[in-house]
Amino acid sequence: MHKGGSMKKTEWTSTTSFILASVGGAVGLANVWKFPSTVGANGGGAFILIYFLAVTFIAAPILIGELMIGRSSGKSPVMACLDAARASNLSSRWRYLGYMGISACFIVLTYYSVIAGWTIDYAIQSFRGHLLGLDAPAAQNAYNAVLADPRRMTLFHTIFMTLTALVVSGGLKGGIEKFTNFAMPLFFSLLIGMMIYSAMTGAFSQALHFMFVPDFAKITPMVVLNAIGQAFFSIGIGFCFMMMYGAYMRKETNIPRTSYMIAYADMLVAVIAGLAIFPMVFLYGLNAGEGAGLIFVTLAVVFGTMDGGQIVGGLFFCLMMFAGLTSSIALLEPVVHHFVDRYGWARKKVTLVTGLIAWSIGLLMIFSYNIMSDFKPLFFISYLADKNLLDLMDFIVTNLILPIGAILICILVGWLISRDIIKVELSFQNNLVARLWNFSIRFVAPIFLLVILVYGLT
Repeated sequence: MHKGGSMKKTEWTSTTSFILASVGGAVGLANVWKFPSTVGANGGGAFILIYFLAVTFIAAPILIGELMIGRSSGKSPVMACLDAARASNLSSRWRYLGYMGISACFIVLTYYSVIAGWTIDYAIQSFRGHLLGLDAPAAQNAYNAVLADPRRMTLFHTIFMTLTALVVSGGLKGGIEKFTNFAMPLFFSLLIGMMIYSAMTGAFSQALHFMFVPDFAKITPMVVLNAIGQAFFSIGIGFCFMMMYGAYMRKETNIPRTSYMIAYADMLVAVIAGLAIFPMVFLYGLNAGEGAGLIFVTLAVVFGTMDGGQIVGGLFFCLMMFAGLTSSIALLEPVVHHFVDRYGWARKKVTLVTGLIAWSIGLLMIFSYNIMSDFKPLFFISYLADKNLLDLMDFIVTNLILPIGAILICILVGWLISRDIIKVELSFQNNLVARLWNFSIRFVAPIFLLVILVYGLT
């Protein structure tokens, strides 16, 4: 029996607070770190064009479905999926969709905290002047030194996980809302400030041309899949934390309109991050498609060379830290609230226990870079043979759990859920928009997600 009480008693103070928290949950290292490197490796403007279409016709329609399920129940993802199934005369096994989502949240949190800890490390290094004068080999050596030092990584992993747990332990209004209402305006200010700085000092016109003048000759099946995958993962579809945030929504909030506001705000942040990074990359003649090293190696060289780079670099890595923190809060909240909602356990105790478990597993992720670097769990499978523990966990979540979870959401919302729930929860502007959403959630999104799933596993 449900002991925790209905979540409908706890709501966002305002729609603005909900949007800030939701954008914060979606915006993370994937936007500030992965997006620019992915754009650089996939042809610039052509990639962004497909990315925009994917956000519009794949990611946002699924987001609408997740928020609808969450608000219709007002409970944690597991209970929300169960309530939707019961109201639609479906099997109670649909609750496992919620379990998949919160499991993905927990797994990602264990290593996300490790990677986000690097941003704190680099912010301190930059402010202290340790990045000054680094050339590319020296920056790579500095990055390798971070990965090789388990004590150093553990320190910043601990700091980051502690900050995450402190916010979540405060609940919706005393923790998540209070933090995001402060952090997101600061995040946007820092990001726009970085973009203005790049426009004034970097090769801004070259960056604009690279990002917004599509070269259609560069559009390949791989570029299309990467763009769809970036749209899908950057908004956080399949994690069910949007379902959790939807549980706190007020009934008068328009879900379709708000969903597109969140999706486009997330995309705008990613684009602004590109406009903050690429002018510096092009100014110094560096490789825009550097991949993961674009931030911690390539930009470390840029910040170490430019005038005022000690401060600019420190602020940039603080920006990344805020982006990571708002996402880690969104990852931990559904896990914590499941036990509060399902069993009526005290939030602070649940947060402490789940945070400690995630932190402990995170130590294994840290060791996978150094003292356990030779441990390849699935060495007997050729295309997974070279993956350490962290890479393997990321592969499982990114290529298996999330696509399957998103496809199941499409099936549940598009084909099976009671039409009464849709009528009550969704208020479309007109019938054409409603029909487009219905077509996207039934056909377009699941087909492309299935392709991504097959591609990712093969």
